[in-house]
Amino acid sequence: MSGLLQKLFPAGLNRKARRGASGDCRRILGFSLEDGSPIFEPDSTSSSLIYAAAGGGKTTCVAVPEVLSMLADTDRSLVVNDVKSGEITAQLIRLCQSYGRKVAALDDNSELGDEFAPYCISLNPLSNLIAAYQAKSSSLMLEIENVSHIFINEPKDDPKNTFWRQVPREFLELAILILISRFPNLATPGGVAAFLSDPQMWMSAVATEAEEGAPLTRSRAMQIKELHDNDPEHYSQHYLAALSALRIFAPGGPLQDAGAHAEITHEQLLKENYIVFLVQNQRNAARLGIYYGLHFNAFTSAQMAGGCGRTDLVFDEAANTPARDMIEKVTIQRAFGLRTLFIAQSRSDMQRQNGDKLIATLEDNVRVVQWLKFANVEEAERVSRAMGERETLSSSLNYNSGNPEFSGGLSTGRERIFTAEELMRLPPNCQVIYVSGVGFIVCEKASQQHLAPYCHEIAPNPLEGGVLTPDPRVRIAAPPRRRT
Repeated sequence: MSGLLQKLFPAGLNRKARRGASGDCRRILGFSLEDGSPIFEPDSTSSSLIYAAAGGGKTTCVAVPEVLSMLADTDRSLVVNDVKSGEITAQLIRLCQSYGRKVAALDDNSELGDEFAPYCISLNPLSNLIAAYQAKSSSLMLEIENVSHIFINEPKDDPKNTFWRQVPREFLELAILILISRFPNLATPGGVAAFLSDPQMWMSAVATEAEEGAPLTRSRAMQIKELHDNDPEHYSQHYLAALSALRIFAPGGPLQDAGAHAEITHEQLLKENYIVFLVQNQRNAARLGIYYGLHFNAFTSAQMAGGCGRTDLVFDEAANTPARDMIEKVTIQRAFGLRTLFIAQSRSDMQRQNGDKLIATLEDNVRVVQWLKFANVEEAERVSRAMGERETLSSSLNYNSGNPEFSGGLSTGRERIFTAEELMRLPPNCQVIYVSGVGFIVCEKASQQHLAPYCHEIAPNPLEGGVLTPDPRVRIAAPPRRRT
């Protein structure tokens, strides 16, 4: 492998090879090893899957280039899952605004400094449910069911205990229905948690709904009341399970007021073509994943309701956020003007959260799969087999001790194009890409400092400090500057 890269790399590293982007906005994937020319995704409507072990460049080579590549498409919204305490937001939000784009940051964990306060918004993660109820949407119950499955995720291999997860979901769904129908201003995750955490108020509301509630709530309320009256032991277990699912939103919890003062909805953000940054607390990203899963679900719901133009979801740390419904819908996202960049540490990480079959479905329905850095030998071996083999020609030289003469020979054989060991030790600026209909490509990574004109304007990284030295290798389309 090293011989192959040595032959190809010098041309690939030629900094004089400048290239211009094509007219439409497409994400840049990398640079050719042969002549340094940029490689763009085949279209800007299909979803992608990116794997990268720690230090592989998920932020600098995927998330930031995606935002910069699509900045000129002013009819497209972008939603970025900024899992590293505002790392992407701090670098890009002012840049995006300077080019006339509407920007917003959701920072319910107060990770950003006061200087970013003008960009911060409050957003109710259940706004899609309120909108569906008010519009008398036929999909309301399905939307609520999606939300309850985000609160209480369904493990991949535990069918025996489904009952112990489904009944607490019934509690959550009834609480949400009561609030959106009677007190929509209180229908936030914190509002649901406060409602359920008061046993007397909760059972009083259940009794009222059982007697005089609307058809949406009456039957559910009657079932829960029956359980409370006739099986108090099991009722308590299910009730406590529902409360446990809402712990981060409970009174005194880190997100008790999240969305309580919302001034805009997910649908409005998409219709006005905002670039939205969802700022997470890096220390507790896995635990708070439920909250951001609710937001991504709401954005997906708003987009599929129609009338929102095109939207890209940059879903970093996809393995730590409940995303089963999003993955299941990847087969139809394109029809609704939606696409998702799923970014994870490894395939095994995604399988742990969502199961083997669902990840296989995801890989079947994305146009581009990138491996920025392999996390384990098993995945490298899998890709090595998929890349196939090539024919080899070997020579031999034999010496016959009985007769003082030499004889030579040639033989053919086959060997892996890249072995698993070679893939594991790819140079840090090299990656493997699979493009549907094209095949495997080994190329250089395209990083944020390579993209003109933006590479000179990216703000310092607050986590790692400083700015990557601009090294413009390709000029991509840029919208007109905002007049100040």
